[in-house]
Amino acid sequence: MPQQKATRAKAPPAADYKAIAEQYAKAKRQKAIEDASRSPEEIQTEKERAMLLEKQREVFESRRKDAYERRWWWTVGFWAWMLCLHAVGIAFFTSGFLLTRLVLDDKSNCTAPPIELSSSWKGQGTVQGGCWHPKSFNKAVVVVVDALRYDFTVPVDDQAPFHNALPFLHETAVKSPEHAFLRPFIADPPTTTLQRLKGLTTGTLPTFIDAGSNFAGTAIKEDNLLMQLKDAGKRIAHLGDDTWWSLFPGYFEANVSRAYDSFNVWDLHTVDNGVIDHIFPLLEQEQKGKWDVLIGHLLGVDHAGHRYGPNHVAMREKLQQMDTFIRDLVAQIDDDTLLVVMGDHGMDAKGDHGGESDDEVEAALWMYSKRPFFGRTKPEFKEPPAMAKVRPVNQIDLVPTLALLLGIPIPYNNLGSPIEEAFTGKKGKAWDNLAAVSRMTAAGIQRYQDSYFAARGIDQSKSATAGHVSHLWRKAERSWQWKSWQDSHGFFNLFQEETLRI
Repeated sequence: MPQQKATRAKAPPAADYKAIAEQYAKAKRQKAIEDASRSPEEIQTEKERAMLLEKQREVFESRRKDAYERRWWWTVGFWAWMLCLHAVGIAFFTSGFLLTRLVLDDKSNCTAPPIELSSSWKGQGTVQGGCWHPKSFNKAVVVVVDALRYDFTVPVDDQAPFHNALPFLHETAVKSPEHAFLRPFIADPPTTTLQRLKGLTTGTLPTFIDAGSNFAGTAIKEDNLLMQLKDAGKRIAHLGDDTWWSLFPGYFEANVSRAYDSFNVWDLHTVDNGVIDHIFPLLEQEQKGKWDVLIGHLLGVDHAGHRYGPNHVAMREKLQQMDTFIRDLVAQIDDDTLLVVMGDHGMDAKGDHGGESDDEVEAALWMYSKRPFFGRTKPEFKEPPAMAKVRPVNQIDLVPTLALLLGIPIPYNNLGSPIEEAFTGKKGKAWDNLAAVSRMTAAGIQRYQDSYFAARGIDQSKSATAGHVSHLWRKAERSWQWKSWQDSHGFFNLFQEETLRI
C-alpha cells in the first residue's frame, strides 16, 4: 500500500491578512485621534487613576500577605504549644505514673543488724540461734495457690461454685487459733504473678512499668529472702510454676526440685498434680535432710479462672482439691516446720488479674504450726475477718515475718512490717517482743530510706514528709526507752506506714 504524503496546513488567504491589517490600522488611527482630542488634565487624571489602582493593588497584596503570615505564625505557634504540652505530659507521665525504682546493691548481714538487739534474746547474732530475732522454726513449707482470692477461704451464705469449697483454712483458724490464723493478704498492683513474687521475696513495692515484664522475668539481683536463706546455708526446694526459676536461677536443689510451664492456662491439672505427687515424698523423714525451705506453687485455681471464670464448677473442683491437699500437708509436717499457704493475687469476675480492683488485690494468707505458737492481741481477732477490708495484711509484710521466724536477716530493701499473730505469743500478751520486732524492722526501713535518698541525691532535711516520719521515729524510740511496749509497737508501725506514703 503506497505511503501517504504528509499534507501541510493551508495558510489563510491573502485577502484575510489584508483585512486584518486594515482593521488594525483603522483602530490605531482612531486611538491617535482620541488621544489628540484629550486634554492634558484628562491624561494626567488617567495616569493618577492608574497609579492609584496600582497603589490599591499593592496595599491589598500587602494586607493579604500580612494575613497569611499571621495565620502561618498562629498555626506554627499552636502546634509548637501542643508539642510542648505533649512533652510536659510525657515527662510527668514517665516520672509519675510510670514510676521507676533505684535498686540498691546493699545486703543485710547477720552480724550487722540495723539497730542493737534486745538483751533478752538468747543466741543472738547467729544463724543457729537467730540473726536478729530468736529462731522459731528450722524449716518452712510455703505453698502458693495462684489467684487464691480471700472470699474463696471464708464462709459465705450463697451457692456460688467458688464459695465454701475450701473451708479448712477458716476452720483451723477458728477452732485452733494458737495453731493457725487466716487474714486478708493485699497485693500491690500490678497483680501479675512475676511482680507479686518479687514483692513477696524482697519486701519492695512494684512500679507500674514492671507489668510488661510479667512474661519475661529477669533474675532478681537485689537482696531477698531466698538470697538470705542461701547465704545462711539453707537448702531450698521448689515445685511448680517455673517463674521462680527465671527469678532465682541457681537457688534450688536440682535433685529434689521440679519446674512446670506456667503459661498453658487451658491445662488445669498438670502443675497441681505434679506438685502434689512430689511434695509428700519430700516430707517423709528420710527426705527432710534434703531441704530447709520447700516451695510449692500451684496454678490450677488461676488457670480455672482464666479458662472458665470463678463462677464455674471447674473452680469448685480445684478449690476442693486444694482443701484436701492442705489437710494432707497438715497431717505430714512436724512441730519444727512452719506451713504457709497464700495467694499471690486474686481474680476478677471474669477470672482475670493484673489490675487494682478489689477482687484482684484481695488474696488470702494462712499460717499453721503443729505446736501452739500464734496469738491474738484482742479476743475478737480470733475469728478471721469476714471480708478482706477488715484487718488486712500487706503482702510485703510476709518478708520480715518469715525472715525473723526462720532466724535470717530481713532483706535490706524491705518495706514491710511483722505480722503480729506470729510474735505476740500464744496468749497475745508479748507486747515487748512485738515492739522489739517492730523496732528492728522499722530501723531497717529507716536505714534503707537513708541509703535510697543518698543514692538519689535527695536532701531529706528539705522534705516535710520526711520530717514527719522522723518525728514518729523519735516518739517510737521514747516509748521504747520508757518500756511502753504497746505504744512503741504502734508508733513503729505508724512509722512504717507513713514511710510507704513518701
